[in-house]
Amino acid sequence: MVEYDFTGIQSLSIPICTILAEDDGLLATPADLPRPNDIIHKTIRGTDHFFLRREEEVATLIAEFILSLELKGGKTDG
Repeated sequence: MVEYDFTGIQSLSIPICTILAEDDGLLATPADLPRPNDIIHKTIRGTDHFFLRREEEVATLIAEFILSLELKGGKTDG
């Protein structure tokens, strides 16, 4: 697995949602991120980094995350 530097995430003060593929070579687990307890993690089983033929599922997870921010009173526009 290739190692990536995710330390820049530590300085962000916005809500973060990661959508990982079960067979993704980018991250082994959400714990690889610098803020593992402060980020919403979703894993899509049975797919790889490209989410081939799983695009609608990815879009649904993104929409659900944005809606959850709106329900909490968070801003989603500029």
